[in-house]
Amino acid sequence: MSQANFDPSPLGDQPRQQAPRYRKPRADLYTMLLIVAWIAILLGILMLYLEMGEYNFEFKGAPAMRAAPPAVSDSTWSHAGPMVEHSPGSQSTW
Repeated sequence: MSQANFDPSPLGDQPRQQAPRYRKPRADLYTMLLIVAWIAILLGILMLYLEMGEYNFEFKGAPAMRAAPPAVSDSTWSHAGPMVEHSPGSQSTW
């Protein structure tokens, strides 16, 4: 069966088709979560701004440490349990 006005050439008149109608997407749970996250980020930015305002937007770093803190000596901690002290003449079995 052939159509009367059918033209297979690329330059021929194409029949006008009505554009398909699509339903607009509705907001769902993920859209609401996105909005809640966006509001939380904006509130965080606002709180950071207010906190920085208390310091007049000027910050100083902490003082540098001159030396490392003293290390815990081996006699203080033992593999056998907490706070086992050895006498100076005894040797550990570890």
